[in-house]
Amino acid sequence: MENHPLVIIIDDNTNILALFKEVLEMNGYQVKTFEDFYSALMYYKENQKEIKVVLLDMIQPNTDYRITIPALLAVNPEVNIICMSGSVDTRDLHEQVRDKIKYFLKKPFPIETILTELRKLI
Repeated sequence: MENHPLVIIIDDNTNILALFKEVLEMNGYQVKTFEDFYSALMYYKENQKEIKVVLLDMIQPNTDYRITIPALLAVNPEVNIICMSGSVDTRDLHEQVRDKIKYFLKKPFPIETILTELRKLI
């Protein structure tokens, strides 16, 4: 594992952002959090070489995965995306989108699940 890999988390729930950030940092990750996708996308465009994984809530107030995932892939077709959602099922995803997601986590899930999936990707 690289020394302090950078992960960005995109979720409109500030409690989830705070919890995930704390847990990931305690486990040696650098974490940048975003409450909205468009700020995260701008950051990703500027820092994509340093970012190892994008942890993405699939449904947000101003956008959803039908916009966010293709936008990330347009910047970097090899982006590592872990999606999470309490309302979207992977069967609902278009095949092109589903094939680009590294992991899908159905909310709620144990926080250790994120750590396990990150270790597999990094």
